[in-house]
Amino acid sequence: MDQPSGDFKYMLRRIAFQPPQQGPPLPGLPIAPLSGPPRSTAKVQFRPIWQMHPIRGELEIMHFGRQTLIDTFASNTPVLTLPLVIFLDAFGLYRNMYRSLLGCYFLNGAFGSKERNRRMNLIPFTIGPHGSNTTEVVAAIAPLLAPLDAGMKLDLNGVETVVCAMPFFFIGDMPQQAANAGFLTQRATFGCRSCTFKQTDWKSLELDVVGKGRYHHEIERIRKQADTLDGLPRKTFIEKHQPGMALDRGVVEAIAPTVDRVVGNPGDPPHSECGRYTKVAHSVLKEAVLTPKA
Repeated sequence: MDQPSGDFKYMLRRIAFQPPQQGPPLPGLPIAPLSGPPRSTAKVQFRPIWQMHPIRGELEIMHFGRQTLIDTFASNTPVLTLPLVIFLDAFGLYRNMYRSLLGCYFLNGAFGSKERNRRMNLIPFTIGPHGSNTTEVVAAIAPLLAPLDAGMKLDLNGVETVVCAMPFFFIGDMPQQAANAGFLTQRATFGCRSCTFKQTDWKSLELDVVGKGRYHHEIERIRKQADTLDGLPRKTFIEKHQPGMALDRGVVEAIAPTVDRVVGNPGDPPHSECGRYTKVAHSVLKEAVLTPKA
């Protein structure tokens, strides 16, 4: 008699899992075969791999290649890691929206929130000249930043060191974040970078954000197929498979090719993107939690 499909023991009897053998394991990192899932009395739900957010190491191997990582790190050369939070957005230096400048700033992702937001720890990288667009500025700075994502050997105080300055994620306001990631703005019918629900459905609290979520591998699959099309067929294909995705790729891919297309461009809580929930939480903290009586 067949057992329920969610029964781990039944599935393990039918599926003999063997870890893929694609060359020898990394030095110092032996690969052990899986011993089976952890024991649990909870119901098990299975999800396709493409409906999961990949870890950074997976994306690095896919982009740079396994051998490149071995050649770079499997040695006695010291390694300096600098995780970056990159602010990439236009701001009104002259206090009007018609003369904005594109700014690119670095924050040290290894710091806590307090240290990271201190003025002395904010590193201005460049300011785009008036009249330039985001694509032009990114095209100018990408050749300088992309090699640091993979790791470069630099001379630091006379010591050859592998320096990895990899972006964790990018921050900015709502429209700029959407443009950076390659999606339509929050005013579009499908204006969410995390799901494919229409704007009219956002009020519901029972949305299946997993089933209709956006995921890196699926976005890349659609992008690669869309790159083979032009004009109206390209637009129709994207609207059918990933509504809300812009026709062109996000500009940040040139700077950080190994950043998750979804998680690497998070929401913008200070503005309206998370305004409903953030404002409620802020009011609760101010009026009920962070009070002398509480």
